[in-house]
Amino acid sequence: MAKAVKKSKGGNMDVLNLSQYTPPSYDENPSNRGYIDYGDDNLFPQYLVNLYKSSATHGALCNTISQMIFGDGVSSSDPNVAIKFEEWGLNDTLRKVALDLKIQGGFALEIIFSLDRSSIHEVKHIPFETIRAGEANEIDEVDLYFYSRDWEDGREEIVEMTAFDPDRKLDHPHQIMYVKPFSPGSFYYPKPDYIGSLNYIELDKEVAIYHINNFKNGVPAQDERNRIRQDIERQLSGSTNAGKFVITYSDDPARKPDFEPFPVSDADKQYEFLSREVTDKIMIGHRVVSPAMFGVKTEGQLGSTQELAIAAGLFTKQVINPYQRILKDSIASLLHASDMSANFVINAMDLVPESTEPKSRFSAEIDVDKYHNA
Repeated sequence: MAKAVKKSKGGNMDVLNLSQYTPPSYDENPSNRGYIDYGDDNLFPQYLVNLYKSSATHGALCNTISQMIFGDGVSSSDPNVAIKFEEWGLNDTLRKVALDLKIQGGFALEIIFSLDRSSIHEVKHIPFETIRAGEANEIDEVDLYFYSRDWEDGREEIVEMTAFDPDRKLDHPHQIMYVKPFSPGSFYYPKPDYIGSLNYIELDKEVAIYHINNFKNGVPAQDERNRIRQDIERQLSGSTNAGKFVITYSDDPARKPDFEPFPVSDADKQYEFLSREVTDKIMIGHRVVSPAMFGVKTEGQLGSTQELAIAAGLFTKQVINPYQRILKDSIASLLHASDMSANFVINAMDLVPESTEPKSRFSAEIDVDKYHNA
């Protein structure tokens, strides 16, 4: 991304030319180290985490929907399974897994078999953004995954991890279960369901940055001026601007530059439209049936308990249930590897308080091999 910095003759003005916003790449490209890069810079998962932290609307939706996915946690009527869940600390792990599943579209677990290899001893959550897939073998299966605490730091150690396969537990007691539901156009990495609204989430973030980038009068030292310019460049160089922005410094009001604004017709209405449009598109990207479920009022809707109950039922069926199916298949695979029955449920949470709708519960009698590592 080409940039040019010009300095005014007086030395108190920096002009920075900017290129236009370029959407981040999520291409899957082989590296020269055995793993598959995720995005041109191999940092697309980190980009998704940044969006989660930077957009209030998107972040709140991810948090709330992940809580719905987790529900009231897992439980089992089988005492042996219930004890195993306690040994694994599974509910604490699933809270983290549900958030990764929502933000990234998949999740990763470190599986540690017991010393005698008879069962799984530990199940640990691994942040999804720390894992990269190895190249597929001749039958299109991934045998290895690669872990790095910080993929931006080239000095960070990269650790190879064997893909989850109970048949290899004797030689590889430490394995990784990498769960990646099918995503069109992708082989190695899943994609989040909101991927079509990434530009609107990015816009929500940039609008917030725009509102906080105000400066006070005064001329800081040159080092501080350079730092300020670099901070703005880092924050704004990805957005579509008029082509440049100007930073000025002045310690004398008489010497401050005057800027003549070009009035924008109905600027307040345009901003109101932009704010509403961004929120609407982010909601659509997350497949929200009714914004009222998330505390957002919609014109023409009263938000009654009955309407919320209907919306909650649709959202549960269309969004939450498919996510929970992924979790249940994975948990069942872990129990199967420990020679235990998949007798458990994910307890549903009440999406609408005081609803007369019966609370649904979910059975886990499913194909235990369906979501093994692809």
